[in-house]
Amino acid sequence: MKTLFMAVFIILIWMHNIVSAVDNNDFLQKEKELKKVGLEIKEIILRHDVKRILKYVATDGISCVDGMIPLSKVKKDLNDKNSWLYGYLFSPEVFEKKYKDELFPMGLAKYFKDATNVQVEVSFMEVKGKKVHDYACIRYKAENIKHRPEFCFLLKDNAWSFADSPYTCG
Repeated sequence: MKTLFMAVFIILIWMHNIVSAVDNNDFLQKEKELKKVGLEIKEIILRHDVKRILKYVATDGISCVDGMIPLSKVKKDLNDKNSWLYGYLFSPEVFEKKYKDELFPMGLAKYFKDATNVQVEVSFMEVKGKKVHDYACIRYKAENIKHRPEFCFLLKDNAWSFADSPYTCG
């Protein structure tokens, strides 16, 4: 009986280690993907590529606390050079003049233009109804700027899409 118990115990430990290794591999793969996404978004903003940023907007739009910002509004705002979204992503002058505040002290175009040694940090969060590594935020960190811009993403249909950002949702 003792031998049977030990065998079952060893098998359970072995299975736990396999599951842990799979979870860790999933985590590392998704972390790598998100760092790549973060660097691509930096490039998109520096190149002022309005169309390419839409790659990270789901077909139903961007989730925002208790609702959705439809894709049609996101497209409209990306084409309105005076909107908060356009200013934040692509126009430092507009953002500085009209939208800058404590939470968003500068737009991303200015941040990436002025920042040195930009790193992308990833943090996963548990969200009810989602798999453990399917919701995450990336945060940019530069040597010379205290502000650390952040985007959150949801893995949907095997692609990372903006979630709860980049809008202020207010």
